[in-house]
Amino acid sequence: MGRVRVTLGLLSGAVAVALCVVLVDTYVLRAEWWQVRHTVTGEPVAPQSGVGPPPGPLAVSWEHSTRTHRGSVAGYDGVAYQVAQGQVVTASGHGIEARDARTGGARWSYRRAGWSLLGWTSTGSRVVAYFERDGDRGERTLVAFDALSGGQLWRRADERPAAVSRTTLRWPAGSDVLLTADEGRRTLFGVSAVTGNRVWRLALPRGCRLFEGGAHPSDGREGLAAVGLRCAGPGGGKGRRSRLLALDPTKGLVRWERGLDSRESPEVSMLDGVTLVSDGTALRAFDDGGRQFAVWKGDGVCGDLMCPGVLAPGRLVVVYHPDGTGTEGAGAGTGTGGAGAGGVAAEEARMEAVDVRSGRVGWSRDVPAYTALAQAGGQVFALRPRLSERLLPAGVDIVEPGDGSTTTAPAPFSMDPDLPGVRPWLAAAGGLLYAALPQAAPRPDGAA
Repeated sequence: MGRVRVTLGLLSGAVAVALCVVLVDTYVLRAEWWQVRHTVTGEPVAPQSGVGPPPGPLAVSWEHSTRTHRGSVAGYDGVAYQVAQGQVVTASGHGIEARDARTGGARWSYRRAGWSLLGWTSTGSRVVAYFERDGDRGERTLVAFDALSGGQLWRRADERPAAVSRTTLRWPAGSDVLLTADEGRRTLFGVSAVTGNRVWRLALPRGCRLFEGGAHPSDGREGLAAVGLRCAGPGGGKGRRSRLLALDPTKGLVRWERGLDSRESPEVSMLDGVTLVSDGTALRAFDDGGRQFAVWKGDGVCGDLMCPGVLAPGRLVVVYHPDGTGTEGAGAGTGTGGAGAGGVAAEEARMEAVDVRSGRVGWSRDVPAYTALAQAGGQVFALRPRLSERLLPAGVDIVEPGDGSTTTAPAPFSMDPDLPGVRPWLAAAGGLLYAALPQAAPRPDGAA
C-alpha cells in the first residue's frame, strides 16, 4: 500500500506540474493581456474631399516619425502609409496605428510584444494585420480591426497572406475579401474581412506558385486583385517564366491572365482602372479587361523601384527612366528614344500621359527623377528629391495632366531617397499633401 501511495503521489505531482506548465504557457507566456497593447477611439472623423493643396508655398501642418523595426525576418523592416476616411494609417514591423489626417492626433493603435507585423491590408471599413512570433514563423495570426475605431473584429491563427510586398508590407484585398494562401503557395483563398471565414478557394494553374518575398509582387483594389506567379515551363524547371493573374476578389474568379518575359518577381501597381506591371524587361499597362494598351521596353526602364504612375481622367501618367525604347501601344507612335535621345541625362526621367482607350501618347517631356506621384482634384503632384541641382530642399511639381504644364513649389523638408526606412510616398486629400520620406537615425535603425 505504501508503494501505491508513493506512486499515486508522484503521478499526481507530475500531473500538477504539467497542468501548471500548460496554464502558465496559455495564460501567462502566450496571454493576450500582456502581449498586446491596443488602444481604440470613439471620436468621429469626417472624410476628406478629394482635392490637394493649391499652387503656392507649402508649410508643414504636422509630422510624425516612425522607427523601422528590425525583426527576426530579414527584409520586412519598411514603413508604409495610407490616407483614407479622414485618417492616416501607418504600418511597420512594430504594429499598426491610425492618426487624424487633419491634425496628426493619435486615434487607435495595435502592437504585440515579441511579435512582428509582416503584412497588412485594408478593404472597405476594415484593416487586417498579419503578425508572426519573433523566432517562430510557424506561429502566426491575422487580426481584423474596424478602420475608424480600431476595435478588434476577429482573429485567426491558421491563415497566411498571399504575396506580401516587402516594400509596403501590403497584400491584396478588395470588396471585403482578403487573399490568403496555403503553405506551398499553390492555392489562393478568399477570407471574409467581416467574419474571418473562408468564402472561396482557387487552385493556381499547374506548375505555378505565388512569388514570396518580392519587392511588390501583388496589389489590389476593391474590384480587382493581381498577383505575380512563378510558373515552370514545359520541361519542368526549364523555361520558367513569371505570369500575372488578375481575379475578382469577391468570388475568386479569374478575370484575365498574361505571360511576362522575365523569371523574376514582377512589380505590380493597381490604379483605378489600370494595372501597371514591371518585370525587369519592360513596364506594361493593362486595362481592366487585360488589354495591354502601352509598354515601355528596357531592362532599366523602372530601375530598382516600380515606376511611379497615377490615373488622371482618361489618362495614365507615368514616369520612367529614358533608357528604354519608348512607348508602344494601340496607335502609339510618339514614343521616346534611348538615353541619348534629346540629350537626356542619366539622372533625369521621362513623364508621359497615355490615353487608356487608344494607347496614344498625349504628351511626353523630360522631368526630374520624381520619386513619387499622387493625384487629386484633376491634378498630379510629383515629388522631386531636390528643388534644383544647387538647392537642397525637395520640391513638389503640380502637373496638369491635360498638357503637362508644371508649377513648382519648394517642399519644407530635404530628403535622401537612398536612406532605408520607407520608399518615398505621396498622397493628397482635403486640401493637404502628405509625404513620407526616409529619415536618418542612429544606426543600425532608420526611421520614416
